[in-house]
Amino acid sequence: MAIKSPYPNIGELNRPIHIQSFTNSKSSKSGAETKAWVTLYTLNAKVEYAGGSEPDQGGSILTKQNAKFTARWASGIDESMRIVFNNQNYDIKVIEVIGRNRFLKFNTQLTK
Repeated sequence: MAIKSPYPNIGELNRPIHIQSFTNSKSSKSGAETKAWVTLYTLNAKVEYAGGSEPDQGGSILTKQNAKFTARWASGIDESMRIVFNNQNYDIKVIEVIGRNRFLKFNTQLTK
């Protein structure tokens, strides 16, 4: 009987994603401070879509698109960041470390 590995198949990490952080920067000309999303990492990831919904204040159900991204481990990533995949932005809700800093699994929600 084969033991299932907790690690993803490396061949499944075939979709490029961008990990972005919201940062402050200063204009070199005017010195004015601006805030912008900056790409910290570009990683190859496995993408899994999952449905999701939540009630709004009126009691009706709103559909939210959830996705899970699995990628090789990278340092300094937290839930204040976002993932850009296929020109769509996903807020990182939960980060799960797989193995001893071998892989990361991101539970995300599509932003509009």
